[in-house]
Amino acid sequence: MVVTSVGRPRFKYFFVGLLCVIFALVLVLSLYSYTLGVTSHGLTILESSQVAPLFLGITAIVLLGVYGGYEIGRYAEAQNKKAT
Repeated sequence: MVVTSVGRPRFKYFFVGLLCVIFALVLVLSLYSYTLGVTSHGLTILESSQVAPLFLGITAIVLLGVYGGYEIGRYAEAQNKKAT
């Protein structure tokens, strides 16, 4: 016998999702300022030591944005089902 359970979205996970999305937006701004710091006369020229932090930042933005959006969407869908 296989028993599966689906977690119920809770209000605290909604706030965790919001914090993830907000932190992702902060990372976008910090990466923007990082790339402004490595620009040279309007051209973005990256050295090999500058590429790794850029890709790590982009990966963190994507993961935090997806997880935050998932939790917010899960909470919103549960609220819609509860209302109908």
